[in-house]
Amino acid sequence: MKKYLPFILVVLHVVGLFGLTSSEREWFLSLTPLNLLITFLVAILLIDRGKSSSLIPMMVLGFAGGFGAEYLGVHTGLIFGDYSYGAGLGPKWEDIPLAIGMNWAMLLLVTRSMANRMVSNGWMQAVIASVLMVLLDVLIEPVAPTLDYWEFDGGVAPFSNYVGWFLVALALHLIGTVFKASKWDTKGDILIYTIQSAFFLVLIAAQ
Repeated sequence: MKKYLPFILVVLHVVGLFGLTSSEREWFLSLTPLNLLITFLVAILLIDRGKSSSLIPMMVLGFAGGFGAEYLGVHTGLIFGDYSYGAGLGPKWEDIPLAIGMNWAMLLLVTRSMANRMVSNGWMQAVIASVLMVLLDVLIEPVAPTLDYWEFDGGVAPFSNYVGWFLVALALHLIGTVFKASKWDTKGDILIYTIQSAFFLVLIAAQ
């Protein structure tokens, strides 16, 4: 079954791209939380079980830490700037989509697994993984308002948003280093990161 998961992920995103550029755009937009959930499950299912002793507590921390940062961001304007969430990411609690916490946890796993392949030093892994998270956010920001994910006051994400993303990601990854995240290895890391990057690049080009 596992060997089919990458194929399923590719098909899911290709169909999503066609759907978002079709007359059924709104229906496909409503499937965004499901898309994120499936992607997260694929990342989990493809992880090396022998290297995942800290995975569950770190995924909880990733969800809580990311969600908490977004809560402060939306309600105070701190960390990321002044912005608000639309309906594109599904059900919310206190104006924050639950899917955004899951997305933080997923990116924590995927980018750390990628960074672990690049260098052996745990602290450098944390820095590289955080940079990878920011680079993906750079691709998401231009299309986030059109997908009704979120929108910043003024329509453009400020530089503080990227600084905030890096600092929150770095804090979570540094904690992860203490809890042996340097051992994480999910075989879907590069595929997931590449697919998501390509997905948003195509949407940017289609605007």
